[in-house]
Amino acid sequence: MEGKLRLKNYLSLFQAIFIAEILCIATYLMIVQVYRIDFSLLLIQSIIIFLALFMSRISVGPGLEAAGVFILLFMGIIPILEEFNGIIYWGGSISLDEKVRGSLWLIFSALLMSIGYYLPFKNVNFYRFKEIVYSKYDYLRIFIYILLLSYFPLKANNFNIYNFLLKGGELTSDLLVNSKSEFLMIDFFIRPLIFNLGLAILFFSQVHWLKKFFLLLIAIFFAFPTGIYRFLVGILYIPFIYIIFLKKKNTINFKYKKYFISSFLIFSLIFIFPILEIFRNFTFEKYDDFTIGIEYLMTGHYDAYQMFLHALQTDSPTFGYGFLGVILFFYPRSIWDSKPINSGMEVAELTNLSFTNVSMPIFGEFYLNFSYVGILFGSLFLGIIFKVFDKNFTSDLRLNIRSLLYMQVSGSIVILMRGGLLSEFAYVVSIIITWLVIYADSRIFK
Repeated sequence: MEGKLRLKNYLSLFQAIFIAEILCIATYLMIVQVYRIDFSLLLIQSIIIFLALFMSRISVGPGLEAAGVFILLFMGIIPILEEFNGIIYWGGSISLDEKVRGSLWLIFSALLMSIGYYLPFKNVNFYRFKEIVYSKYDYLRIFIYILLLSYFPLKANNFNIYNFLLKGGELTSDLLVNSKSEFLMIDFFIRPLIFNLGLAILFFSQVHWLKKFFLLLIAIFFAFPTGIYRFLVGILYIPFIYIIFLKKKNTINFKYKKYFISSFLIFSLIFIFPILEIFRNFTFEKYDDFTIGIEYLMTGHYDAYQMFLHALQTDSPTFGYGFLGVILFFYPRSIWDSKPINSGMEVAELTNLSFTNVSMPIFGEFYLNFSYVGILFGSLFLGIIFKVFDKNFTSDLRLNIRSLLYMQVSGSIVILMRGGLLSEFAYVVSIIITWLVIYADSRIFK
């Protein structure tokens, strides 16, 4: 009762942090040359920002709150920064009318997501995993698994330790793999599987804490934050953030930490990701082009809004063929010759951009598959999905394999909404499969 009164009567620490971050960005916007942006576009973007904040406010779990952060930054604040500074990525061309029209569609999308989230419907309960308790014999088995699995990434990286500590640069060496499939299997399944096995031992085993710590160190080595893709850092390590700040006894006390997800995600996107950028191509030379803070938001990593506008410049919906490629991502191109390519790459080629390894936000995916009707119904359906996700996440807040799975999936929401969906969806599914493998093993040897 006391916790509820405290939540109702004054802001929590994370609410204060979240509001402080927004005020800092707003202050930055007010001190730049405001006359350089069209008032109508500024007004429309302000509505998008308001709706994004509203989505975070009404969320009952991390799903819609993370989606709200994506819309707030990628579709609300960053477009204003880009307009202030006259930034157009990859040599593209976007008129003011196209920006206004695209932002209006984003308003409809945010409204429909909120409506979908509010729609009354019967709860859809996902499978309830049985509790896992590892004995000392189970610990030995998991230890053997990790030893056997570690051989594959070690061999593929030519036993170069720097390949695991750094994502690239002068200390790393080329991978010794025979195919892209082998590379994907090692980097996006085996290494996350080793990491999640370490997490499972940490939280579910009854062995001495030193034994837990030993296996956890091995697991972290194979998925070291500066040696893996940045989106994997957000997915794999977010359970630690939840548990450090939200754990209360043996439950995740999410309900009393409103805006925790928002404040953490905004801080990560502005400060942590720029630091991780250094290790993508590490060198001992001075970094003249290193940026951090709000300046980092005006780089090509945050091109989602402009890529959505470029998608609207095309007029050739695939009528679901692009989504078919997402669902059947596991089919190799050697068998499926006409398998769709990443939507961002396709739009970049159609609009003659100078760079093709670009994002494509989920709203752009809706448009490319089903035109404007896709944006409307896709956004409504997305709100329903987030409602189901959040309801299931908060229905059982005990610290178990189910909650760890939800935590890691929640860490992927911003990445999935940024896109392109074809590749990002496959990576998230591989993370889910690692937990299914761990759970199946626990049931076989129960």
